[in-house]
Amino acid sequence: MDRFQQRRRQRHKQKHGFVDKMLKDLQQMTWAPGCRPMFDSVLLPTMGFVKDGIRFYKRCHKPDRREFKRTAIAVGAGILVMGAVGYLVKILQIPMILTAYTTDP
Repeated sequence: MDRFQQRRRQRHKQKHGFVDKMLKDLQQMTWAPGCRPMFDSVLLPTMGFVKDGIRFYKRCHKPDRREFKRTAIAVGAGILVMGAVGYLVKILQIPMILTAYTTDP
């Protein structure tokens, strides 16, 4: 946990990141009459997405052995449950299809 606390402290020390500075500079620029709507509709949402992506990337960490094992077991159990449900649905569907073809009006 000490490693995570160090990373969190380092993030708090940085008041403004690269994306924030770039966005602030772009907003303060003088724009040609036709370019400002493009900036507002295209670049602002893109910068928000990039900012969220950078925040997500900084929070990610490599799982330790215990966390990886726990995740692998959960994913394997989920795959088995989904396979069992699919198998049961298929088993129930076969008699319904056969009865539809064998009944004569």
